[in-house]
Amino acid sequence: MKVLSGIEHVRTYPERFLRQVPPSSVELAQAVAGDTLLLGGVKVIILREAGWYGVGSDVVWLPGGTDEVARCFEEMRPFPQAGVNSVHSEVLVGAFASGIVVWRENKILLARGMDTRDRIGVSNPFPEWVRQAVVFKLSATWPVPSLART
Repeated sequence: MKVLSGIEHVRTYPERFLRQVPPSSVELAQAVAGDTLLLGGVKVIILREAGWYGVGSDVVWLPGGTDEVARCFEEMRPFPQAGVNSVHSEVLVGAFASGIVVWRENKILLARGMDTRDRIGVSNPFPEWVRQAVVFKLSATWPVPSLART
């Protein structure tokens, strides 16, 4: 028996996690926004620009530093606040995105994948009240190629 990583499991069985396959950016953004609300967010905003989607909140919902935040996009982390057998939605983003940027307190904490270098040059598009944001772009290919750490 082969043990699958979180990303491999989601990519192998996407229908267990998504309403539609291949996934839509809207569905993934809604999932992340819902997580932030369950974790105490009062204000949540979803932005869309040139194929990139961003979810920002007034709470820091991804804990720790760069390495721990990176693992949120790679591992199936239990999410008891959302119910039994629930996992945080960031692993879905990690499984299907070609680029991911995480902003925290108006600074880039994590940037990986294709096109993120172009995105980094742009100033934070979120209102001042946003303490943390996840910005992603879905892969244009299906099945999704691996997202290399950069």
